[in-house]
Amino acid sequence: MEHHKKYLKLADTIINLQGRNVLEVGGCSPIDLILNYKPNCWTCVDLNAKAVSLFNENVRKRKIAKYSANLIDISKFDTQEKYDLIYSINSFEHIHDLEKTLKKMYLALRPEGYLFTVFGPIWSSDVGHHLSISTENEQTLNFQQGILSPWEHLISTPKDLKTRLEQEYGSETAQKAVTYIYEYKDLNRLYEHEYFSIIKNSQFSKILSIKKRKGIAPKMDGVTNTRELMFILKKGDSHLLEKSMMLLKLVGACLTQRIYKLKGI
Repeated sequence: MEHHKKYLKLADTIINLQGRNVLEVGGCSPIDLILNYKPNCWTCVDLNAKAVSLFNENVRKRKIAKYSANLIDISKFDTQEKYDLIYSINSFEHIHDLEKTLKKMYLALRPEGYLFTVFGPIWSSDVGHHLSISTENEQTLNFQQGILSPWEHLISTPKDLKTRLEQEYGSETAQKAVTYIYEYKDLNRLYEHEYFSIIKNSQFSKILSIKKRKGIAPKMDGVTNTRELMFILKKGDSHLLEKSMMLLKLVGACLTQRIYKLKGI
């Protein structure tokens, strides 16, 4: 819930959600939070059946017009209806054909429309493997617990990593972890420079790109300490004044959040 609050507030601060027709790709934000920002309509596209069902159930209960969620891949979504904003949180690192997806998003936007996306951890970061498995004893292991050393998924070979994990978790869990890290189908394993290259070669104009860094990266090709990326892109030409204003809003939002954190609010 907290990350939904943070990113919806950030998107509203920078772009202003009020009165806009919004397409959310790769998620279904809580309706209670969305309503705070008074968008004209909110359409979700997601592959999580439970999230889609819950969103639509809440829409029916509240009898909210112009809100809906669709259980469909964005590549197959009908873009006949156009949107003012595409909002996508923690989904780009899971999209395999990002070039094709960006083309689809571009078509879904009205002229002068925006794409706001924040995503990570990316593959080239310290915890880019996204490990999330259950052990033989039904214990949950995930990347936030420090099961792997930073960048170990890039430094080690699958064989060496399995050998190390076997000593602590046993053969079955070690194999499950290695299979997840290197074969999990819902992770694109793109490096930071690949994201920038794909976006640069897209039809979008880049307004802002922000990197959230963590740790000191090993000296390996393509490996960086960038854990999370944020992009604001536009369908149409971007202007210096527009970029400057959005950057100022972003800085203001970050400072405000930091003050709130320090005060314990």
